[in-house]
Amino acid sequence: YVIEKLNEELYLLYVLDRFKQRVERFRTINITPKTKELDLQKELFLYLFDQGLEIGNSTSIGNGEVDFIIDINDSPFIIEAKFYKKRKSFKKYLSQLKDYMDKVSAKWGCLYIFTTEDVSFKLQVDSDDIFVKTIYVGDKSPSNRKTNVLVIS
Repeated sequence: YVIEKLNEELYLLYVLDRFKQRVERFRTINITPKTKELDLQKELFLYLFDQGLEIGNSTSIGNGEVDFIIDINDSPFIIEAKFYKKRKSFKKYLSQLKDYMDKVSAKWGCLYIFTTEDVSFKLQVDSDDIFVKTIYVGDKSPSNRKTNVLVIS
């Protein structure tokens, strides 16, 4: 029973990683100048739905809306999807996720950052309850990328 419950969290992280690989390898998302964060959230929602996950979407909690809430082991797992663009501040992403996690008493949270920039996001300090995944949706091929790491504190 314990192994099964622990595996639910790991399975969700696996599914999120598979979506990242799918997008980056097969360029399944077409980015245009008109692409909005909501468009990318819809792509992620559809993928999670296709994987059989029960998803709470766009839940209002007062000062904003949680993008995705997935019940894991009777605790909410929050996914906050962002679209990072050049010169856009990313410092508030982590505080927003933490705020949402506190308000719904979530045990885990994931910052899921789409970007056309050749960057990868990383937490300053490793965490067992907050995960960060960067999904590159730009035009560069893997051999032409020289990814810079941006640290979120």
